[in-house]
Amino acid sequence: IPSYSSTRELQAIYEEYIFGTQLGVDGARFLKFCKDFQLFDHSFRHVDVDVVFAKHKESGQRYLSFRGFRSALGQIAFRKKMDVELLIEYIECNGTLRTNTNSGLVP
Repeated sequence: IPSYSSTRELQAIYEEYIFGTQLGVDGARFLKFCKDFQLFDHSFRHVDVDVVFAKHKESGQRYLSFRGFRSALGQIAFRKKMDVELLIEYIECNGTLRTNTNSGLVP
């Protein structure tokens, strides 16, 4: 999985999916993120979310840290046969569109 730099936009989107006082994004919120950003297709399906989540969460934890979240995006991009930077750009652009049209990200 390729390495890439994080951006403030991606960090802000990640933080919108943290529930309450959790230290990261749990499995249900990661699924919601994937749905909200329409990441599902023939190469990344709903049934794949739990596998990706489990692989990238820290051992013994029930959530994805931002580092794990970025790593999970790398695996999603790999499954979709696309560059991870392109996937991140897509997410950031759609996050901006959602913010502009909904006056805030949909929780």
